[in-house]
Amino acid sequence: MTAATRPDLLALDAGTLASLANRGLVKRAAREVAAGDGPVPVLDPDGTLRGTCPDGSVVALPPGTGLDGGSCTCGAPGVCRHRIALVLAHQGAAADATSDAAAASEGPAPADPPAPAP
Repeated sequence: MTAATRPDLLALDAGTLASLANRGLVKRAAREVAAGDGPVPVLDPDGTLRGTCPDGSVVALPPGTGLDGGSCTCGAPGVCRHRIALVLAHQGAAADATSDAAAASEGPAPADPPAPAP
């Protein structure tokens, strides 16, 4: 994923996602992403977030639309677990990038002080 993010998607918490779909789908998507079975988010230059899930479903979330305005090839009506998983994967990747940037700005860890001479 690029360093760019979608602030609208980063702002969605579990409660909001559950209100857009249901709590069960959010939990299932979260488990899949945590297990490494979620999509790898890719942000297109036009702001569309895309991902392909391990089951072959392809998800696209264009900017300026809600999750219901996105598309998924799974065929489920409404907001599916793949769309939710893409949001969660995007949030996780953004958090990882922030952590990596913070660690890089801190520089290398200080060396251990030398042992006292006997």
